[in-house]
Amino acid sequence: MIKRRCEFPLSLLSLCVAALLSPVATAAEQPDQDSTTEENQDRKGAEVITVTAQKRTERIQDVPITMNAYSERTVRNLGALNIKDLGAITPGMDADNLSVTQPRFEIRGIGTSDFGIGSDPAVAVYIDGVYVGRSGAAQMNFNDIQRVEILKGPQGTLFGRNAGAGAIHIISRLPRNENGGELRVTLGEYLRQTLEGAVNLSNNDDLHARFSFVDHKMDGYIDQVGSDTKLGLENSEGARFQLLWNASDDTDLIFRGEYESTDQDAVQGASTNPAIAPADPFGAYATDMDSNESRDLWGASLTLEHRMDNQQFTSITAYRTFDSNNFEEEDGSADPRFFLATNNVEDFEALSQEFRLTGSNDSFKWSLGAMYAKERARQTHNVHASTDVLDTFFLSDGGVPPTMIPSVPAGFGIGGFFYQQLNPLLMAGGLPNGWDDVAMMLGMPTGLAAATAYANINLGKPWLEQMHDRGDFESYAVYADATWSATEKLDITLGVRYTVDEKTFQVDSEYTNTLDLSGGVLSPGTILNCGGPAPGCMDFGGGNYAQVLIFDTPLVPLVAQPIPFGLIFVEQIPGIKNSEEWDAVTPRFVVDYEWSPNVMTFITAANGFKSGGFNSLGADIANNRLESVDPEDIWNYEFGLKSSWFDDRFQWNFSAYQYTYDDLQVLVLSGPSGAIPTYNIGNADAEGDGFETEFSWRVADQFRLHGNYSKLDSEYTRYDVNQFPGQTAANDLTGKEFSDQPDKWNLGFEYSTPLWNGDLLWYLNNTHVSSYISRNGIFDATVGGYDLMNTRVSYVPGHGGWEFAIAAQNLLDEEYLISLGGLGDAIGSPLTRRGKPRMVSVSFAAYF
Repeated sequence: MIKRRCEFPLSLLSLCVAALLSPVATAAEQPDQDSTTEENQDRKGAEVITVTAQKRTERIQDVPITMNAYSERTVRNLGALNIKDLGAITPGMDADNLSVTQPRFEIRGIGTSDFGIGSDPAVAVYIDGVYVGRSGAAQMNFNDIQRVEILKGPQGTLFGRNAGAGAIHIISRLPRNENGGELRVTLGEYLRQTLEGAVNLSNNDDLHARFSFVDHKMDGYIDQVGSDTKLGLENSEGARFQLLWNASDDTDLIFRGEYESTDQDAVQGASTNPAIAPADPFGAYATDMDSNESRDLWGASLTLEHRMDNQQFTSITAYRTFDSNNFEEEDGSADPRFFLATNNVEDFEALSQEFRLTGSNDSFKWSLGAMYAKERARQTHNVHASTDVLDTFFLSDGGVPPTMIPSVPAGFGIGGFFYQQLNPLLMAGGLPNGWDDVAMMLGMPTGLAAATAYANINLGKPWLEQMHDRGDFESYAVYADATWSATEKLDITLGVRYTVDEKTFQVDSEYTNTLDLSGGVLSPGTILNCGGPAPGCMDFGGGNYAQVLIFDTPLVPLVAQPIPFGLIFVEQIPGIKNSEEWDAVTPRFVVDYEWSPNVMTFITAANGFKSGGFNSLGADIANNRLESVDPEDIWNYEFGLKSSWFDDRFQWNFSAYQYTYDDLQVLVLSGPSGAIPTYNIGNADAEGDGFETEFSWRVADQFRLHGNYSKLDSEYTRYDVNQFPGQTAANDLTGKEFSDQPDKWNLGFEYSTPLWNGDLLWYLNNTHVSSYISRNGIFDATVGGYDLMNTRVSYVPGHGGWEFAIAAQNLLDEEYLISLGGLGDAIGSPLTRRGKPRMVSVSFAAYF
């Protein structure tokens, strides 16, 4: 396979910005951040970060919610490009996904792996107050961010639907009343080249603008069998424009527009079948296709903020649209008998409106709000294979060991299927003995040999199956949340949200492939399966008997027309549509007590709701009905402690939680006997409990330690195998662990020292992830634990006009796996997908 190397010609956008930023003053000062919303650093104390988790600005240590917040500086130190990279350091969160268009986020073991538009994510992602909605638009490279907030546990009251597991909020830097900017260039291994920049312009009165961009490219890092080109190429660019108008002393208008484009390799996998591939998850990968994932995304929003005495009115109007495709190999080999690939093509647009009124007085802080959202989603699921792969599947489904399949003559799999399944068709056509009569007509030894002959006529043909989905969704909600300061130390919070979701969904598929029994000519050397001893059949050992043709052999037509057939989407679905409406009341109750100015405890009971949905890959054909899955309902009970000690030099937080989940939406790879399985969604009940703890210790003025640990125990309490085609009592997961989120601990330090009239900062962090069970495929698989160490050393001169840094992700070059299994399980080619190797980079930033 030949793939183009990643080039780095500057885009027109990047050239314009680079030209604009070129006259950088060497004595310029790095701009200060807005102290009300950005990180403040006390040299003698712990980090002080303010957040807006409760729709008002508060110190993170004063918020009675278990959460993590990362400032732009921390994100830099971690080397995080996007949300996925924050999953490694965040306790209770898992985001180990390699796909941009099909990301998976889990908080406390709860997430959604469904890539179909029929269901919603369980972790709500917001960007500057706008709900992203589809997971296909949730993961973008960070672009001029101010901070990232990760809230854990149900956040349905303030953040709305589909936040049963938690919420992630990305906040970008606002325009400021100054003129300035920055430019950052990062170069690294595998020809990584990242260019980032921002320009802030102001009329020094009431109008302020900010333009930012990021352009990221990197060659692949996975060796490819038979090619010098490596797999895993990354290529994306994005830009954001913000305009802030201070219309009056009390009124601000903020317009935001953003664009992002991705065009890179899709997730790469290696087959574990040594008969068709190297089967080394950390060695060279074999492939016979150019995988690709791409996305073009546009978004715009208008935010109005109006202040009235002790109240503030906020309006957020937003529109987002994207189109994407994910053309991904599912077999991890270059063997044509195993070629299997999927391509999910998605088109999405959404309009949303939120109104919010917040206020406070001496004893009350409150929020009232209403929101409306309308979404239009279209998706086509493409499965690419060939008739040779059908042959392979029938062999695997018939019990042939995967490593033996390449040595079995082509046609034996489809021949067995023809022999077992098409006899009724032949009998109805006037052949009372079915294939045995065909064998007599052709002079072949057995009916199975005749079936194998017609199977060979069908080999070597491409095979494409498609499922088309159409979704139109609307959501309405109103909410209220109030905190009463019962005493100077005791606060009581009560919130409630009412949500109505209306969904119309349609599934449509038709057979686009046929099986041919119209005859043809077999060439000499074709091998036919006799099925046992018979005249003219050779003994190949092991009880295997076959006939080898020595002449051209014509086959007579058995049917007048080719037979329409589907092996993945086994039934034709003639545009079956369903409309459903779900509503929910989701309250939260919080009591927090301030034992001292630096110690606060809280208890929480919170309810979360995730909308019902539909199976994107199937319908009830017998009853001409599109089944829906019930909405999720979660109750989470939590105790938390937030504390600072020794003049704020030591900070320790702890939370313990227990939740019950009714109608958890689970995605299962399953299918009826004799068909390649597909992903189906159903409902189950589950429960879990766990805890998280973290600390930050300023050991000395120049040295800070930080660490965290999270643990979760969970299990299914109800699991109905009847929801999933092909499953039996042996597949019942009741009593088994439902979450694949591993235990995780993190430990690191930050050290600074004066150097050459400037400051040298060294950041190092190690994350340990325990082993866990992966259920990505047909069979459960254990993914081994691993450690990842990241480090960054930076230098900033005294005038603060520039910064130089060297960084390494996965410093010790740990070899680790992200996942095991997938659709390739069905054809005897389970996949492994590995994490990234050590990546060293250097960067230079200039501020003006």
